[in-house]
Amino acid sequence: MPNRQSYPEADMFLALASPIAAQYGSPFEVAIRTGESYSFPEGSFSHCSRTKVLKLDGGNIKGLGKVSVHGLQVLHLDNLVLTEQLLYDFVASARNLESLSLGECFEIGRLEISVGNFPKLKTLSIHARGDSKLQEFQLTTAPFLERLVFIKAGNPCKLRTVSSSAAPKLKFVRIDSCDRQFSRLDLDDFIMKLPSLQDLYLARVCLKDKLLCTLMANTPNLRSLRFSSYFHWIDKVEISHGSLSSLEIVPKGGPFRFQIEFKLTSTPFLETLKIADFVGLYKLNIESLSAAPNLKVLEFTVPEGFTQGHLDGLLSKLPYLESLYLVRVNGTHSEMRRLRVSSHQLRVFKLRDAYEAPTKPMRVLKIDAPNLVSVQYKGNGLRFPDSINVLNVASDCRFVVQGYGKIGERSTHLKHEWFLRLRQSLWAVSRFHLVLQLHSLELSKQQVAFDLRVAERISPPWFVQRLDLETSSSDVPDEHNCNVFLGGLFWACRPISICIPQKHDADRKFVQLIYEQFKNKDGANCCVGAKCWRHDLREVKIENASLDHNNTTIDVSQKEDPSLANLEEVLFRLTWG
Repeated sequence: MPNRQSYPEADMFLALASPIAAQYGSPFEVAIRTGESYSFPEGSFSHCSRTKVLKLDGGNIKGLGKVSVHGLQVLHLDNLVLTEQLLYDFVASARNLESLSLGECFEIGRLEISVGNFPKLKTLSIHARGDSKLQEFQLTTAPFLERLVFIKAGNPCKLRTVSSSAAPKLKFVRIDSCDRQFSRLDLDDFIMKLPSLQDLYLARVCLKDKLLCTLMANTPNLRSLRFSSYFHWIDKVEISHGSLSSLEIVPKGGPFRFQIEFKLTSTPFLETLKIADFVGLYKLNIESLSAAPNLKVLEFTVPEGFTQGHLDGLLSKLPYLESLYLVRVNGTHSEMRRLRVSSHQLRVFKLRDAYEAPTKPMRVLKIDAPNLVSVQYKGNGLRFPDSINVLNVASDCRFVVQGYGKIGERSTHLKHEWFLRLRQSLWAVSRFHLVLQLHSLELSKQQVAFDLRVAERISPPWFVQRLDLETSSSDVPDEHNCNVFLGGLFWACRPISICIPQKHDADRKFVQLIYEQFKNKDGANCCVGAKCWRHDLREVKIENASLDHNNTTIDVSQKEDPSLANLEEVLFRLTWG
């Protein structure tokens, strides 16, 4: 028998219970995928003593008969009709089981993990989706358990207390309700008393003040804490922990949407702090950052009233800060329209305007950071700073300039002034490794206007190492607008490569339109009265796509290089004269 075997039909799995399997031993790894209506006959698992990995996807287990899985170490069950008692009976002979993954097991209503059923379990993953009947989960005794992932969607479910006596070696816990609005996980009686816990991730659950305080007090060795949740009637959260090194708070939707202030009181070993949202609900107490003198990575939403003086003070009180990410929202931060970043130790700086926020564009961005190797600016809409002044950065610094969406809520035009501002922004950083990203373009809804004759006397455009272009998922690019857009864009910069992600049907048409512009670069009527980009383009190469036999149509599904088959993007490499 082979060491590994995958069975697309469950009937083939009966070979495991045959005399051949009894004589030669079962495969070390078995994967079975069946339809929901399939029923495993009793005795199907009677000759699996040598199987170490077993994956069952689909089917109905009504009775087991004889079970022989003495060598089983990894068990994955999903889309099965299976009761909790049958699960316990199944693993009764799997005394060496180390990893258990439960997906949709429809008839399991209450799950209890104890040493009697799972004596050597190290990893437990539960992903109960929509129709699951799971209503209660309890970890009673699991002396070797190190990793717990509990993801529950759909019907309500109650979690019980997890204590050090139940899981003395537990190091990683993830709890996720998978619900966008209301969490159906009942955490009222959920208490963690885990001195060994090092990494905790709570996603899409309702966090109450009592629960937060309990978590902090009962996990003294916690290193990483991540909330991707919403808070229940809390307007202020204080973080105090003696060993915490990473804290990340990601906002989620929910019924409780009001501003929350986060304050650090005692976090001497904190190195990474990320508290950033894009609607201005999360406010970081800037003065409390003195409680985290060892911070290396900091991300936060700029609060109202934040000034250049606050930024200078922040950089001076954090001597080890290497990465800073600021998010501007609501357009009220007039002081932040002229920004100066001056730091000797800073290596990464990111500035972002929030999606859908009426934030006014930056006027002046000055950078004086000799060790800076990465700068990223994301404008709200296709807008860029009036002036970027680079005083001092590392010679190998990489600049990423990104715009996304329309110019603004009321404007649907891309005019000559926009291309001129883009060119001016790129000029300031043209001597560095430059990446330009234009996302969520809507070239069918925007009126694109660019007159080359107005700009013909301006100096040559600047080279960009990489240009990323991405259309909106609902947008089918207009051929005329695409032509004019490329004309203005290539007047503003000369990309060495153009990358177009392939996420939806509009992207395929966009790739084809751009290719047709390149293909017609030698056309006699390419421009009138002024020299356009086509006269300087020498060669175009296509990667991660193929042309048809007439070299007229790009086939994204056919990759020239098989090693690139998993890359969902088309790349044009351009050579300019």
